[in-house]
Amino acid sequence: MLGRAMVITDVDAVLDIELELPLGIGVGSSGALLTAVCRALLAVGGRTRVPDLSLPHVAALVECVAGHSSGIQDQLAATAGGLCCYRFTGVTVECTPLPQALGFLDSARVVVPPDRRVGSGRMVDLVLGGMHGPDGDEVRSALRALVRIGDRLYETLCSGASQFAAARDLVGRVLEQQIRLHPVIRTAAQATPLWPFLESGAVVAKPLGGAGPGAAWLMLPPVPDEILHRLTAEDWTCEPVVPSRTGIRVLREGGGGDE
Repeated sequence: MLGRAMVITDVDAVLDIELELPLGIGVGSSGALLTAVCRALLAVGGRTRVPDLSLPHVAALVECVAGHSSGIQDQLAATAGGLCCYRFTGVTVECTPLPQALGFLDSARVVVPPDRRVGSGRMVDLVLGGMHGPDGDEVRSALRALVRIGDRLYETLCSGASQFAAARDLVGRVLEQQIRLHPVIRTAAQATPLWPFLESGAVVAKPLGGAGPGAAWLMLPPVPDEILHRLTAEDWTCEPVVPSRTGIRVLREGGGGDE
């Protein structure tokens, strides 16, 4: 994909990129990387006047040409940074930053399964497959419910800290609907060491990206030590996240971080 980006932007350059994140865990690393590379290549090629909210479309086009089309939401998040709401109207996208809601992710954790479980699949493919299967009505019902939950989640986060408890409950309801979308999502969720804690209500969490067996999960605070010990005992990686106005930074051992 990066080679295609260089061709499309007509820039003769050399790319040297190293990533520590395993592929396919659903944290949007490919979209973020491609967006950053497209910005850099456009700048090197003298195309510095590309509007910020046009950049995700450039990056998404590169992915489409490379045969990895998956929408533009990851690219939008990488471009705008922080915590935002996106509203799609025709070919336009309205981006609304929610700086008052950044504290919602204070002390949250991103937990990543062992490398041997990498390969979650794409959420879009799973949902489309479910819609055209025998449980299509169930999938459509879940999608409608997710839209309603999304609207309510936006309203609660707009209110700031006073509504964080309500927002946390809504994220729990997102998971309830996600597992209705496809048997792969339900089976993968139930197979994680998180599932007993989710069922008991000890933690609120949701899978990211494709939501399959290789997906990372976002765990909202409070996160009991018992859960962290259980995950690390099964070789999961647990990283605290530090929300900021420019992005969500994963705090790595030694004080460094990755945007």
